[in-house]
Amino acid sequence: MNKKGAFPGCLFLIYVVSYGVQAIYSTYLNLFLKGEGLNEGKIGLIASVSAAVALAGQLLWGVLSDRAKVKNHILQLLYFGAAVTGLFFYAGAGFYFFLMMGIVFTIFYEPTATLQDNLALEILEDGPYDFGKIRLGGTAGYCVTVLLVGYFLDNHYRNIFFLISGALFLCAAIFLKLKPVYGQGGKKADKGSFKNLVFNKHLMAMIGIQMMFRIGNVYFSSFYPIHLTETGGTSSNVGLIVFVCALSEIPIYYLIYHVVERWGEDKVLIGAGIVTGLRWMILSKAQSMPFILLVSLFHGIGFTAFSYCVLYTINTSVPKNIRATSQMMNAILLSLTSKVLFGYLNGLASEKFGISQMVGVYGVLMMAATALYFAFVIYSKKRTV
Repeated sequence: MNKKGAFPGCLFLIYVVSYGVQAIYSTYLNLFLKGEGLNEGKIGLIASVSAAVALAGQLLWGVLSDRAKVKNHILQLLYFGAAVTGLFFYAGAGFYFFLMMGIVFTIFYEPTATLQDNLALEILEDGPYDFGKIRLGGTAGYCVTVLLVGYFLDNHYRNIFFLISGALFLCAAIFLKLKPVYGQGGKKADKGSFKNLVFNKHLMAMIGIQMMFRIGNVYFSSFYPIHLTETGGTSSNVGLIVFVCALSEIPIYYLIYHVVERWGEDKVLIGAGIVTGLRWMILSKAQSMPFILLVSLFHGIGFTAFSYCVLYTINTSVPKNIRATSQMMNAILLSLTSKVLFGYLNGLASEKFGISQMVGVYGVLMMAATALYFAFVIYSKKRTV
């Protein structure tokens, strides 16, 4: 790989700021809603319904991105729309109001991460820097933001949308400095390309095990902070745990390209599945804050491996004219399962069985999914011999 060329600083900065937003939104949204008087069941219902409605438009955003004359313009529109919508969270109160605002905000915000990854991969294609190095910006932004915000909020979560909207406006502005990525300019993709995508069994199996990881990870990030604060923890404790989790991604993202090149996606995913399953089972019983922080260091192995391997496979095995659509299809499947199908059910299960018990259940399910993926890999290798 050629190592000459200027480092894409604006692209790196986009990841710093956008993942700072994600740190605030994913960590503190449920605590914001809890502070507005909503219980776990209603919080889960808001997550489920808003994600379900947003899914209807996500594939459309992917198609629009592939067909746009300049893909950057689609992301600018989404970031600006999400920024404006975020400020309207302060215009009312009550379950139905927050349900409506959750739906509108998610329609704009949910597609941004997927389309941004697609844009970054195309900007970096055939260049001197691999995606993992740029994605480090996201981890750095996530780490710093969640630690500082957790400290400055001081258990007062109502101000989060001022921070979120300000950062989203900044993201839209930074896109003006990015290298333009051109789409098809209105041309339709070949239908045969989509057929080959759907019948790619290896990619579908990878998405399947990633789906199990995402269901458990969304549950952990959404409900574990509530469990922690209800058992004596503070916003600073929540911020510290998320900081450690994000910090653990840095060395993995730095090395992931070389690890996948040497060991292959299958071995990396199987190892990540085992580590993640054990982590969740241990955290379901952990009570000591130092021990929780120690176990949280293993987050980076699972999160980085699952997100990178699927992105890498799509970018190398899918025709360029449907890559954004393919990435969005993957995102839709993940959101459909983790946020729509399981969003409301997770809220009810948390009320009935307890959050710590559910974290342990997801650990067991992750181990089972890893075993199934291992069996698929062995079966596929025997078929090719």
